[in-house]
Amino acid sequence: IVGGFLSGGMEVLISSAVLIKNSIGLIALIYILLTVILTSVEILIFSLLIKFMASLFEPVVDAKYYKLIIGVTDVFNSLVALLFVCGFIFILTVLFTITATSNIF
Repeated sequence: IVGGFLSGGMEVLISSAVLIKNSIGLIALIYILLTVILTSVEILIFSLLIKFMASLFEPVVDAKYYKLIIGVTDVFNSLVALLFVCGFIFILTVLFTITATSNIF
């Protein structure tokens, strides 16, 4: 009788530990997604502001300065793409960690 209670109690304890680990992993995934999306939106807004500035400067400045400002916006767009790729790889790493440690118990 005592062995059955201890075995059942240990099983509940291990199951709750796995549940807590998975929920923390889910919270980490949501945090990573929000961080990537919000940072990307900020960079894209900044890029649009620079393009707007370039459109205002185009009639006034030399063509090479206009191309320079447009080149800066291209760099920001590449930065957003890089941010999405790094975020995707980090999310995959967290998912693989959650999956790999779920099969321990």
